[in-house]
Amino acid sequence: MESKDRLGKIFWGIMACVLLLANPSSTVWAAPVSPLPLESKDSPKEMMQRLNKIVASLLEAGELDQAEKFAKKAKAIGEKILSPDDPIYATALDNLADFYWAQEEFSSALPLYRQALKIKEASLHPAHPQLEPTLNRLARFHLSREEYDQAEPFLEQLIKIKQGELGPNDPGLLPIMNQMAGVYRSQEDPAKLQPVLEQLLKVQEASKGSDHPDLIPTIQELGEIYLAQDEKALAGPMLKRLLKMQEKTLDPQSPQLMATLSQLAKFHFSQKKYDQAEPFLIQLAKIKSNELGPYHPDLIPTIQQMAEVYRTREDSAKLQPVLEWLLKIQEDSKGSDHPDLTSTIQELGQVYLAQDEKALAEPMLKRLLEMQEKTLDPKHPQILETTAKLTELSMETGNHEQVRSLLARELEIRKKESGPYHIDLAPLVIKLADSFRDSGNLSQAQSYYRHLWQISENSPEPQPLLQALVLQNLGEIHFKRNNPLNAEPLLMQALSIYEESIGPDSLQVASVLTSLGDLYSDRGDFSEAEQYYLRALKIREQSLGLEHPDVASLLKNLGYIYKVSLFLDHAESFYLKSLQINEKILGPDHLALAETLDDLAEVYKEKSELEKVEAFYQRALRIRENALGLEHLKVAESLRKLADWYHQIGKMQEGISLSKRADDIIEKSKIP
Repeated sequence: MESKDRLGKIFWGIMACVLLLANPSSTVWAAPVSPLPLESKDSPKEMMQRLNKIVASLLEAGELDQAEKFAKKAKAIGEKILSPDDPIYATALDNLADFYWAQEEFSSALPLYRQALKIKEASLHPAHPQLEPTLNRLARFHLSREEYDQAEPFLEQLIKIKQGELGPNDPGLLPIMNQMAGVYRSQEDPAKLQPVLEQLLKVQEASKGSDHPDLIPTIQELGEIYLAQDEKALAGPMLKRLLKMQEKTLDPQSPQLMATLSQLAKFHFSQKKYDQAEPFLIQLAKIKSNELGPYHPDLIPTIQQMAEVYRTREDSAKLQPVLEWLLKIQEDSKGSDHPDLTSTIQELGQVYLAQDEKALAEPMLKRLLEMQEKTLDPKHPQILETTAKLTELSMETGNHEQVRSLLARELEIRKKESGPYHIDLAPLVIKLADSFRDSGNLSQAQSYYRHLWQISENSPEPQPLLQALVLQNLGEIHFKRNNPLNAEPLLMQALSIYEESIGPDSLQVASVLTSLGDLYSDRGDFSEAEQYYLRALKIREQSLGLEHPDVASLLKNLGYIYKVSLFLDHAESFYLKSLQINEKILGPDHLALAETLDDLAEVYKEKSELEKVEAFYQRALRIRENALGLEHLKVAESLRKLADWYHQIGKMQEGISLSKRADDIIEKSKIP
């Protein structure tokens, strides 16, 4: 019953408006129950406004059939009595458009909304609050159709209206600004999205505080936008703020937290600020390890970034454990022989070398060589480079057998390519020959030195230095084999070639002179040996300086000659000079000093300087004990020398004690 009364009131009010608007001069009596008392003095505009309100009431009440009739009538009347740019007419258009909107007849609604908006903008102001409902409808329509380019201007206008109405940071702006951000997000337009997000963040901060968790999505997206826009000065602080908030609110294993750590690491890395990237990578690796386990493949990208940080900083000490970790993961996930491991193994070998970790470097380089041989041609530069490094390392570690194996393998590869006597093979053959010589395999060494001679003779260019090198080494081999008659002419020939080719004062000449001195000294021709040693000493002192190990060695040789020749003051002087040089270079307790100390003790024995004899023998013994251990045969020899001296000077008890200790060491050494 109440509904019928209400409709009746509305109906009679509308009819009165219609009659008045149709004939403004007539007097109309409204129904006594009209909710909008009409007076004859109301102007057509006022009556039109009342009619618009009644239509709005019908729409609000859901009486769409009645609303349609009177909305269309209002539009028709407005067209007759109002100017086309009158805001009241625009309201009539809005009402009719609202009806079509409610019926989802958007094709009919949109032209009316646009017409009404145009009238209001012209008559009021583009930022007037009365434009808001129409703009809302138009924006919502285009957003629902994903027509973002068309929605954009309406949303921009709405934001200006709201800001003018509420202020720039009022929470009432949030819905519209979120819609505006969605538009630019969908358009993938970071340049336009950035200021919207910045304003949105200010609104959120004003309404919720700067640390509220609801700000996290905006801060996160804004940080990503700054990165995309290369706004480094803004991106860094925003990402750090995001991380701080996430650490307060999220689980440590949260994917969002890990993503932020990764972004911060990449951000600092891109700026070459490796010290700042490092803590984020460490934290990220720790989180992933706790979540997935320390050797999960998903850790590989993070560990590789950590490796790059330390690699760029040239920090081998920190790079080593990271590469070891990376290799372990790669082995577990791909297998120990997978080609993808090659680069890690190669770099780890280089790091071990840089860290002087020879015991780790050697097997790593061997492993690298084995992997390279499976995938690369034997002559590939990478294989040759690895072989060269492994050879050099094996030389340093004294693994002569491996050195020779590697060199022989490389030599065979190169011989197939260039022939057996190409001059480029000379460095390899020299290394092989030297290795066999140093290991005592003189026959093999001699064979390779003769191969070198054939290389020199087959060279298109004269090779005097190479030939001199061969002659010198062949001469020294004959000397070591106790064939001085064969050794001497070879050494003399080498000396002549060196003197003619590179001058009489070269270090190569000094080397041959020393070998000749050794030869003459060994056969007791000390006068001749002295001349060669003195000439070699002069060259080395001029070329290497007065305190070089090679100078000390020659001084020691001369000391021996003067000792056996009983030129004891000369012997003492040369031995002491040699000792002083080695003490300075090697330190006072180096094993190399012990032999010179024994020599000096023998000199002082001949000079009857008894206290010095005991002091030098005791010092030599102490050095050997510290360097070799108490049970070494060299220690036993040292004990016997001191014991013999004690016997000579009457310290029988001390001598017997030391002799017994020496005998015990020798007996223990015989036990298998």
